[in-house]
Amino acid sequence: MVVASKKMKLFIKVLGRNEEFTIGLPDEPVKVEVLKLMLERNKGFPVSAQRILFKGKALLDSKTIEDYGITEGSKLHLSIKATEDIERLSKDTGNSSNSESSANGEGEFYKRLRNVLKKHFTDDDAEKIISTFSESYSGMINALSLDDIERIAKYEIDKNKVQ
Repeated sequence: MVVASKKMKLFIKVLGRNEEFTIGLPDEPVKVEVLKLMLERNKGFPVSAQRILFKGKALLDSKTIEDYGITEGSKLHLSIKATEDIERLSKDTGNSSNSESSANGEGEFYKRLRNVLKKHFTDDDAEKIISTFSESYSGMINALSLDDIERIAKYEIDKNKVQ
């Protein structure tokens, strides 16, 4: 007698798109890398462009879904990296305010901060302050969960509606 294995359903929300769907997984340990392959096969998202999050934390390919306490009905968030064409377009239009430039003390915000600091400090001291601030700020941002970011965004949206 052959017993069919039960499928565990997970909800997947694709970040940056208005898309949400369910996916069925076998009721056995499934590695994150296998889930990514399933998403590529079923939805066409390249494995190399996928980042799967649960409770705001990125999942490692080498771990299983169960290692993260993911159970039937859990909601995962899928982040898809921009393609080279999109990245090239944003560089060409001057909208390249990426996290790398922010982490290195570049970008519009850091230019303004640098101008303010140079009025009160030497150039070397201003750069030290910016460097320390940038490291500290990056650490705070990296510590935020997806839920924290959604809560902050909702607060800002609601605040702007009142004004």
